[in-house]
Amino acid sequence: MKAVQWYEKASNQLPEEEEVKEALAEAWYQQGTDRLLAKHYEESISALSRTIELSPTHVNAYINRGVTYYDQKEYAKAIVDYTRALRAKYPFSAWIRVSVAKRYLNRTLHHKMRSSGKGCFALIITVVDPNWQWKL
Repeated sequence: MKAVQWYEKASNQLPEEEEVKEALAEAWYQQGTDRLLAKHYEESISALSRTIELSPTHVNAYINRGVTYYDQKEYAKAIVDYTRALRAKYPFSAWIRVSVAKRYLNRTLHHKMRSSGKGCFALIITVVDPNWQWKL
């Protein structure tokens, strides 16, 4: 906790210093991870959220906050954070490929649903990505 306090003071005095901001984000990340391991979930979410405020591309902060939500059975929030971790880590071209793959998956599932008369795949896709929509 002392490291966080020290970096907060430095950040307030030198708000432009990117190195101080990164060090502060890392201190909050360590605190959030420690709180997660101790199963102090609310404190973990708070610290990891502060990490993300300071460093929006901190992949591990999104992952650990997702784990925290998962442990609390808040699966939708966990999926959102896992997706944000992917977006922070991988370039736009990777997401284009994901979109293309989803389109082909959509066509395949649609064909299977029409031929089998079953709609169970819609539930699976909704759980995996609630924002994904069928395009018939």
